[in-house]
Amino acid sequence: MHPVSPDLYSSLSFRKIVWGALTGIIFLYILTRAFRLGITHDEALSYTILLGDTGRLWTANNHWLNTLLSWPLAWMSNYAIWALRLPNVLSFLVYAYFVFLLTGSGKGKWMALLPAWFLLLGNHYFLELFGLFRGYGLALAGCAGALYYAKQVREKGELKYFRKFQLFALITLYANYAFLYPVLGMTAILIVHFWAQGNTFQGLRNRFQYLFLFSLPALYNLHLLKSREELYFGGDMGILQDTLNSVIRYSFQFELHPMQSTLLQIALAGLGIIAGLQLFYPKSQSLPSQVGYFCLLLPIVLHFLVGMKYPMERSVVYITLLLGLVSYHWLESPPASKLSLKSIALFLPILVFTLATLYGSWYRMNDRYASTWYYDEHNLDALKKIEAMNSRHKEISIGISWVLEPSLNYYKKQQELDWLNPVNRNSPHTGGYDFYFVLEEDTAEIPDKSRLLHFYSDTRMALIEGLSFQQTDTIAPLR
Repeated sequence: MHPVSPDLYSSLSFRKIVWGALTGIIFLYILTRAFRLGITHDEALSYTILLGDTGRLWTANNHWLNTLLSWPLAWMSNYAIWALRLPNVLSFLVYAYFVFLLTGSGKGKWMALLPAWFLLLGNHYFLELFGLFRGYGLALAGCAGALYYAKQVREKGELKYFRKFQLFALITLYANYAFLYPVLGMTAILIVHFWAQGNTFQGLRNRFQYLFLFSLPALYNLHLLKSREELYFGGDMGILQDTLNSVIRYSFQFELHPMQSTLLQIALAGLGIIAGLQLFYPKSQSLPSQVGYFCLLLPIVLHFLVGMKYPMERSVVYITLLLGLVSYHWLESPPASKLSLKSIALFLPILVFTLATLYGSWYRMNDRYASTWYYDEHNLDALKKIEAMNSRHKEISIGISWVLEPSLNYYKKQQELDWLNPVNRNSPHTGGYDFYFVLEEDTAEIPDKSRLLHFYSDTRMALIEGLSFQQTDTIAPLR
């Protein structure tokens, strides 16, 4: 065994300290949001599954691993939303651990390490997903683990690493079906790897049979969703427009001017070229690059063979994970260590994405709302304002924009608002409601609005009194 120099020990220890401090700060931020953030639309739909809504079990809204892990926590906490979010909150620590193994535990240069950590740990979109009762955070943690063990399999070939790869691949798949693409990509790359080592078809079948068998329920569920046209967040415009533009929109989450959008698209194309170049350098074979290209090519094939839509929006969050790892691998590799025009040209798109990530995270940092479900931010506040006006607790009906229905019904049950009639998705233009809580664009449809009680300028939501509400109590002042 070769002795390791004290400098390497010192460098590794210092990286661990920086990684631990960064991880701890971000974890506290995620944990704070989990306690303070109101329930969002999709979380409230998953909540109904825990209550026994079996009709939603096989829908795209049910992220199976997320639901199963949250079920005992729901029972112990009386369905408190912070408890339902804990599996994803804690999965951030697993994710950060594998990020360190993939980027920080070797001899990587600080020039490569810091941009990669900012891309992979500081991305605000990731931080939102780790703090919600959805399956995306669990899937990101599982995918990072599967990538690490797939890398170990290729480099060391030990059976224990392959077993761990299979475990994390299944965790990834059942956490979120959208991650089927990277799971298939890693599996295909390992099949090629074993075949090149002389494994026969029989040997490959023996190796992968359990992964295939345990994936069958997920594949059957995907077939059901496809037959019912419930594969959400898919597009028909083209793989570049539908998928790659989604990465820009969701990963950086700030209002883009045309020039900024163009710059990010150029940077994204540059990273794509970097990933492609890695595939042709024998000494710079990057597993994330190979998986990333597989994730872009397979949807094209499935689109034409079986009519699958191109993945987009939240379904391509794994692309950002792969881009961060591609960035690290290239900066850490020998070509990037030489100060040349080529090295600078390769570094520029990574620098653009790092700066955009930092700005986007600062721009969206808050503990009040989730950017994708921003309209749910003031639901509980609106209910409290209505309750303050309803001092005798007469039965109240509320007309709403349809997206608010799941979360308002969650509060009705959890806050024991017996005076509130169940909220439905009927259009507010039918009229006859005591109050209306709607998106700004829906206010024109209300036929019997009496007066505007409150307008939430940040979410563009209006709370309006209806003509049918007969006020018999002193109206409490609105704050």
